[in-house]
Amino acid sequence: MYVLSPTEAALRAKLEQQVLTGFVLRGQALRSIKRLKLYRDRFNDFESYCDEVFGFSMLYIERCMLAAETYYSIEEYLKTNSLKEALPTKQSQLGYSRHTRKLGHDVKFCKIQGLFRSKTSPKKAI
Repeated sequence: MYVLSPTEAALRAKLEQQVLTGFVLRGQALRSIKRLKLYRDRFNDFESYCDEVFGFSMLYIERCMLAAETYYSIEEYLKTNSLKEALPTKQSQLGYSRHTRKLGHDVKFCKIQGLFRSKTSPKKAI
């Protein structure tokens, strides 16, 4: 196993606390832990870490990370277009479907009250 530096260990502790908060911080914190491999002192892989520490499946983890990414995309879109729409307050408001993941970045945003549309078909709400 790898030994984390004191800075990495402190960062991991902070991020683990964020995982216990709202969905945006949870997804962002999980992505940071994964990207920086802050689990490597106790676990061989990210999946084992999430299962043991948080009791989260990889499917749930991926949804959390996607939810945070989507939230920030929506936030940026609203700012860029000077819109005053309310941001989602729950992960379930992002309306994920099976095809959302396949389309990836072709879909500008997930369905939120029918307000956002895909890049490829501007007349059709996703």
